[in-house]
Amino acid sequence: MADVSEFSLSGRVAVVTGGSTGIGHGIALRMAKAGANVVLAARRAGALDAAREEVAAYGNGVLAVAADVTRREDVQRLVANAIDAFGQVDILVNNAGATFGATFRRAPLLDLTDRDIDDNLALNFRSMLVCAQAFVPHMIGRGSGAIINISSIAGRDHDHPTAGFGVYPAAKAAIISLTKCMAVEWAPQVRVNCIAPGVIDTPRVSATRQADRLSSQLATIAMGRIGLPSDVAGAAVFLASDAASWITGSILDVHGGIKSSWVPVRPAGGPG
Repeated sequence: MADVSEFSLSGRVAVVTGGSTGIGHGIALRMAKAGANVVLAARRAGALDAAREEVAAYGNGVLAVAADVTRREDVQRLVANAIDAFGQVDILVNNAGATFGATFRRAPLLDLTDRDIDDNLALNFRSMLVCAQAFVPHMIGRGSGAIINISSIAGRDHDHPTAGFGVYPAAKAAIISLTKCMAVEWAPQVRVNCIAPGVIDTPRVSATRQADRLSSQLATIAMGRIGLPSDVAGAAVFLASDAASWITGSILDVHGGIKSSWVPVRPAGGPG
């Protein structure tokens, strides 16, 4: 029987990419509550400052690093800053990602530009491998570590593709495959698992949700409500803890119980 202390992250250092808002911020808060020192990484310095104050309220160490995880030099700087501040990194949460962004759109496949494709994959797939490549040598050198990749149920629902929404689910499906390979290559020192969230009510999702989407989304969820960042955060803390010490290469769905095909959230007025 697991002891409650096995769920504690006391004394550990967790790096959370995309940690200033949404799912990443929820994970950072829950890990701090579980006792971890937290390193927040995100591109926007202003949002990082606000997030750092909230995480610091739990009384543990917190560091905020402005970094673009699609840039390898930024990731190397993130590693150096985290180790300089805390001497170690025990947990990496590869969370940074987006269905659309300032430099890439969602659109029908024939309308996608090279930049739409490349920048989507750079953020939602390549950045997770780049971050892992940067942190894993340190973890292996210390003899232990845990990586949690955030995918999406969109990467699991292969039987219900959505027109105009092709690259993001493909990237998230690739993360699931990559997780399994990471787990095999880096065992036994580093455990690597993946969380596939369903529809989560983040500020960005709320801001872009069309009025008629909520009811159609709720109709697909057995639990009858949209998920919260804290729902994903609880799963992340478990996978990072000693209670999950024999779990690696696993994909944990956190979607409230899917009753039918997953319904993606399209930005109001956006393509697709």
